[in-house]
Formats: sequence, structure tokens, C-alpha cells
Amino acid sequence: GLPDMEWLAADVRELHAHMPKASVDVALDKGCLDAVYCSPKSDNNVLAIKSAVLRVLKPGGRWVCLMNAGFLGSIPPTHIETLLEDSRWKSLEIRRLVPISSGLYLYVWTKGSVR
Repeated sequence: GLPDMEWLAADVRELHAHMPKASVDVALDKGCLDAVYCSPKSDNNVLAIKSAVLRVLKPGGRWVCLMNAGFLGSIPPTHIETLLEDSRWKSLEIRRLVPISSGLYLYVWTKGSVR
């Protein structure tokens, strides 16, 4: 295994109840944001996830999300980008994955330094 890695199963909107502030190098999401984005009250839930992830990420930490934009007609989910805008992010990198027709995107948000 990976002795320095710890896995946690929890409600992503409530990460603060399970881990200290600025304690995570990488938050990896493979489908959670997609599922929440398609649910009732999605905007509120997406904002709660963003807040929780920003709270637990260390400065320079990354939130890596694999998103399936196929349900949006294979276009980038720009509404998600708008919802997740925040001055605490240093950068956002978006990569469309192959095959192009799949609508899979890799989003990597990097948290800036503490102000």
C-alpha cells in the first residue's frame, strides 16, 4: 500500500467535521461533482463542496475533478466554472480528454497562498 496516504469516506460538503483546515495536498474527485451538479439544489451543494475543499486544502494544494460534460452536449460545463470562481484559487487548468467525443474534462484548481 501507500503508508503516507489516508483515505476518507465522508460527505464532501462536511469535510471540516473530519479533517483539519489546510491539511490536504490533493482532493481527488471522480464523479462526485457531476452527481451533485445534476441533483436538486445543485448550486447550493456545489458551493458547499467548494467551501469545504478550499478549507481543507493546503496553500498550493490541488482539487482534481474528472467531469463528464456529455450530458451538456460535449461542451465544457462553464456554469460549474462560474460557480466555483473564488479569489482563493490561484489557477484553473482544464483539459478535454480523448476521445474528443466523450465529453470528459479534467479540471485542476490550485489553491493560492494564504493572505
